[in-house]
Amino acid sequence: MSGSSRRARVFLLGFFVAALAVVLASCTQSKLGTRYDAYRAIDQNEWNESMLESFGARDALVLYEGYIIDDQDLDEETMVIDHYVRIRVLSEQGIEDYGEAEIPYAEDEKIIGVHARTVHRDGTVVEVPSTEIYEKTIASLGKQAMKAKTFAFKAVSPGDILEYYYTREMRAFTPPPLLLQHRHPTVEASVKWFFKKMPPGANVGQEYYFGAKYVITNRGRAEMESAETPAHDPRECQIHLRNIPPFPEEPFVPAPEVYMTTFFPEYFFPYRKAGASYWNQVSDGLGEFTREYVKKSPSLDEWMREEPSGDRNLDSDIEWCVQRMRSSLRVRGFESGDEATSDPLPPARTADELLARGTGYTLDMDNLLVAMLRRLGHDATTFWVRDRSEGILLEKWESWRQFTMSGVVAKSGREMRWVAPGFPLGDALCLPWEMTGCRALLANTYYEEKNPFSMWADVPLPDSKSNRIDTEVILFLEAGEGLKGALRASLDCKSDVGFIHTLPKLDAEDRFAALRERVLPADLAWTASNEQYEQVNTQIVYACSLALSGAVEQAGDRLLVDLSKVRTDNFVFPDRKRALPIDVGFPIEHHSEVRFICPGDLRIEEIPAGAHWKRGSVRFDWVCQKTEDGLRIQRDVVLSDALFGKEAAEPLRTVFQEIYAKYREPFVLVSRSRS
Repeated sequence: MSGSSRRARVFLLGFFVAALAVVLASCTQSKLGTRYDAYRAIDQNEWNESMLESFGARDALVLYEGYIIDDQDLDEETMVIDHYVRIRVLSEQGIEDYGEAEIPYAEDEKIIGVHARTVHRDGTVVEVPSTEIYEKTIASLGKQAMKAKTFAFKAVSPGDILEYYYTREMRAFTPPPLLLQHRHPTVEASVKWFFKKMPPGANVGQEYYFGAKYVITNRGRAEMESAETPAHDPRECQIHLRNIPPFPEEPFVPAPEVYMTTFFPEYFFPYRKAGASYWNQVSDGLGEFTREYVKKSPSLDEWMREEPSGDRNLDSDIEWCVQRMRSSLRVRGFESGDEATSDPLPPARTADELLARGTGYTLDMDNLLVAMLRRLGHDATTFWVRDRSEGILLEKWESWRQFTMSGVVAKSGREMRWVAPGFPLGDALCLPWEMTGCRALLANTYYEEKNPFSMWADVPLPDSKSNRIDTEVILFLEAGEGLKGALRASLDCKSDVGFIHTLPKLDAEDRFAALRERVLPADLAWTASNEQYEQVNTQIVYACSLALSGAVEQAGDRLLVDLSKVRTDNFVFPDRKRALPIDVGFPIEHHSEVRFICPGDLRIEEIPAGAHWKRGSVRFDWVCQKTEDGLRIQRDVVLSDALFGKEAAEPLRTVFQEIYAKYREPFVLVSRSRS
């Protein structure tokens, strides 16, 4: 997939979140038409009020949405996608939702043949004139811009049908994912996919040289997958979905590519032959490194002589392999002290060479893990990504040099796991957050065999690999209306693998600066001293003495302590309008407990009420209670997702504004002598 089509996919995500669909699929050889070049006939049932009741539609009902992908007669980098939408609006809210249409497209795409109309119940039709179809820029990033064709339906009243169709011409080898869900119920959706023809010069007698497959996803699980289809026996694929409910009403759009009902089409090349695309050649070329490891190796056979025992599965075998590697091999680039300055080594070309010298680079570890898993009966290969720290939107895939990280993907049956064995710390099955959610190219390591992996895949976001921070703060009132005390923070950086490897290699000043950035919000007047640090694997403990100014205010004979100034979480979303998705790195669980020791001459007169609620992907719990010596404040903030659509920016800001408004409720101190 090209970078521009990926951008287009991101900007098309706005109105979709996952729900459940009933999937019916068929692959036929009859060609029923490859274009939407006229309006579909309107069935009288589409005016039937009982249909609205059966779908529970109040504001709008999507009667039909269809896509036709046709690139069978075009060159290997070009395709045409037709899109047809028919909606019945039922209320003023429905008109507001669909009365204006926006068709986003990237710079190297074209939107042509836009037709739109309003159909009244009495059969009269009001077309949208071509002169009233405008073009506007909806987002820009540097020199890159996302534009859209926009238009407003004319003479719209509740009960009318709105419909439009258009053609998208794009440069991409693989069709983009197609979104099949709306904020209102959908009666019917369909996709027709006309596959490419076999590339010139290919071996027609080679079965499954060039095939195609598709997957329907729902809540991150594949509901249906097609059979592989050889291109020298051309076929068209037709998918029909009915009774698709709307996505839930919630302000967040977490990991939208994964959580929506989506049609994922993809081509694959199990063999390397003339006529293959550039990226197919890259996949084969990267696979050559790994294929040398998979070959017969007496050293590896001996090294794995004691295979894992007990009840085995893919997860346990991965754990066994990674622990075996960590106990016997060192990874170059993660050493400290004198080891870090040792002379560089070339990558090991074979498993025998790596095991003989006992040290290698992350790619060497990837290749070795593939060889070990293949010996244990699992399919495995290496994958390559441009990681999220390089920017969550890849501008354009142009060269293999854009890749920044690698790992291993393995599967057994329908189970698939993604692993980064080159990181010597952390959970073997927990990827660095920089990899998750990224588009990955999978190396073809099955040169003489049928490749069980597709060429491109999306690295899944972590399900429950959230980073947890537990913070304890003890505070005393200081003369001059300040606070002082001590802080202890325990960090379990399950997903932030890069952080746990980098931290020990920093000098003391930089290390404590990095820890303060994690624990003490930059917008507060904290001053830390007597800092201490301890780390075991992914577990990090940071402790310090601290002073805080600006948290205590004199109000007559009362002292007001601003609790927002003693928070230890740092969720800030400064951009009011977003043109891009939000990436907070990884899911976060933050538990903090603040104990305030009240001076003997003061007493606590008033404390804030508790709060417990959940808004989309954010859960917030707040408990404030008096103790024998003062006050205890317990706060839990859980952010269960890491990637959010751009539409989530304002809702997410609103949620944290609500949290911080709660934080700002002060507790009140008065003199004990005051009745």
